[in-house]
Amino acid sequence: MKLGLFLFLIGIYGLILNRKNLILMIISIELILLAVIESTSINNLSFIFPLNSLENYSTDLRSVNPWFITGLTDGDGSFSFSIIKRPTKKVGFTVLSTFCITAGANSKNYKMIILVQEFFGEIGRIAKNEGVYQYTVQNFANCIVIRNHFIQYPLLTYKLVYFSMWCNLMQLMEADAHLTLEGLKKIVSIKAASKNGLNSILLGFPSDTVAIERPDYNPVLSNMNYNWLAKFLNSDGSFGLNLLKNKNFKLGFTVIASIRIYQDKISLVVLESIISMLGNGRLVKPSKGRTVFCLTISDIKSIFSFILIMDKHRLYGAKYLDYMDFRNGVAIIQTDGHLTSDGLEEIKAIIRNMNSFRKF
Repeated sequence: MKLGLFLFLIGIYGLILNRKNLILMIISIELILLAVIESTSINNLSFIFPLNSLENYSTDLRSVNPWFITGLTDGDGSFSFSIIKRPTKKVGFTVLSTFCITAGANSKNYKMIILVQEFFGEIGRIAKNEGVYQYTVQNFANCIVIRNHFIQYPLLTYKLVYFSMWCNLMQLMEADAHLTLEGLKKIVSIKAASKNGLNSILLGFPSDTVAIERPDYNPVLSNMNYNWLAKFLNSDGSFGLNLLKNKNFKLGFTVIASIRIYQDKISLVVLESIISMLGNGRLVKPSKGRTVFCLTISDIKSIFSFILIMDKHRLYGAKYLDYMDFRNGVAIIQTDGHLTSDGLEEIKAIIRNMNSFRKF
């Protein structure tokens, strides 16, 4: 019998049997209050998120919070530009600005990418390339639409720096500077400081061009919110259920649930801010020679708290399915179902069909 229910029944019986004894009635009332506290604590949440309570969660794609777009871009978006040789042009080159979001090529992610395109007014194009869907915007006027969004809803990761450089390029193009040799030199200087640098065609042209200094990385972390986090998880997060052999358990196994969010050390402040916002989580340092940090949430109370938050904010695409599988697995753990043969088999079935094992 659950402790909360046991205390509640004792308290009720105490009230019935001791109506003439004030002290015993007060004790009975205190037992009832303790039962309520126990039943509503983070340790007993089956009534808060039953397995099937979110059947229609994240199916309404008619609207999307703008911070979802920023969170997704912080994870899987990019801002770039190409300087292409064009002998027909006066300066011999043309400049092309590009915004791109990618997602794994499956039916759920395709719907998500369409949603992104609809959010921006159906500009740009969607293509499938080497196992991923790419949403790409290149037309200069359309890139202005993209720029305006991220000015209003700023990026938080180091991609903010690349976006700032991209905006500098856009400003030069607005002034038609790319049509002059001096303007092209400025653009090549920006390109030299970008993530991929100059290609073989541009190396040494113009000969006196030097890379600009990258803008400082100063994200406004006070903008961080759960809508942003939900979409960031779509890209750089994972939900895991892991079976571990443990002879201390009757069935020889225990189940570990974990939430992980990854980010390069250059954006470490983002992970630190997520921990601060959630009030839980710990940082795992990268192994030698690597630069990617991992924010890990693995204690069950913190996972319960996380689920209560994420249930109020949509995930999209294949990550939504992973989240729901994870959530169902946690619900089994929550009721100690993983300590039974049937419950353990149910969790094994969930693991076999989630994350990279999922078939579309």
